[in-house]
This record gives sequence, C-alpha cells and structure tokens, in this order.
Amino acid sequence: MEQIPLSTLFNNEPDSWGLRGDPFLWKEMKLKIDSYERPNTTQDFEKTLAEMFLNLTGAEIGKNKQIFVERFSQGGMSSGFVFSDFWTEKAFKILAERFSKMNNE
Repeated sequence: MEQIPLSTLFNNEPDSWGLRGDPFLWKEMKLKIDSYERPNTTQDFEKTLAEMFLNLTGAEIGKNKQIFVERFSQGGMSSGFVFSDFWTEKAFKILAERFSKMNNE
C-alpha cells in the first residue's frame, strides 16, 4: 500500500497565526517535508519538525522567541518574523495529531 505524502498534513492551515512570517514557514515546511526521511512514530515526527524549523529559520525552536527570516519579509511591522511559541504550542501539536491519525497510533 502506498503511503500518503506527509505534505498532506499541511493542507488545512491553522485558523490563526503567531506572527506574519508563520504562514510562509508553514508553506515552506509543506514543500520540504517529503524530502525528509519518513518518521515511524509521532515522537520522531516532532523531532523532524524541530529539525525542519532549524533548517528553514536558522534558529532552534525555543520559548518566546521571535525569529527574523529575511525571505519571509514582505514589508510592514513584524513582517518576516516567526514566533516559536506558535509552533510549539499550536502548529506542531496540530501536525503531530494529524500524523498520529495518519499512522493509526
């Protein structure tokens, strides 16, 4: 049986974001996730997300961090900034839950 691509986990975007760069990071992660080795467990999937976050932002995920990513900057206040708390408290949880359902865990 063919596996569903992990990028499908990103199809439904969250109803709200942390900062203005977060939707751009979401879209980039969707494009890149299938190039990573497919994790076997939800815990490994969460590690993959943290690794992707580091690779795409240049910063480790942390608490209460606003990370500027030049390529996400479109002008205006907070443009280009990614908010780590959004990812740890909302986005990663949504994605991990979807992954868990996909894997029937």
